[in-house]
Amino acid sequence: MEQRDLVSIVKEWYHKSRDFVKFNRRLVVSELSTIVTGPISAQATDLFTDNDLIISAGSNIGDSLGYWGAYTSILYHDKKDEYKIDRKQIYRDLRRFGVFSVVPALAYSLMRYFGTDYLLRKGYEPYQASLLAKIPSIITYFIMINTFYKMGLIEKK
Repeated sequence: MEQRDLVSIVKEWYHKSRDFVKFNRRLVVSELSTIVTGPISAQATDLFTDNDLIISAGSNIGDSLGYWGAYTSILYHDKKDEYKIDRKQIYRDLRRFGVFSVVPALAYSLMRYFGTDYLLRKGYEPYQASLLAKIPSIITYFIMINTFYKMGLIEKK
């Protein structure tokens, strides 16, 4: 009896918070894709230059490409029925996300850029510096982006 109550509580919470859970799932999967693209682009940039700032920039570029590719794909998959009815809705959703995620993305990019540069100057390999600089950047990004979401700025409720 007690277990059934817990299951019903979880189902009720999920039903009420479904959009929030889907939003965070998109963020997490997108960030997981950058765990691959960021270090690879940092290591690839290292093949062409020894400048730590350029390697940091290469890592950020790889992050951005991986993140936006994954986020856009998952967003479309989550709302494909809605987008079949109104084809321009995906552009409005991406524009809204892009506009209101500027501050968290800027904080993420700056922390990541300077963190990677600092770790490269300490002697870490580019892929290591890229991964280690990502940890505090992701935490800050998730806190800020979820605050904006809860304020109703990211997605319409």
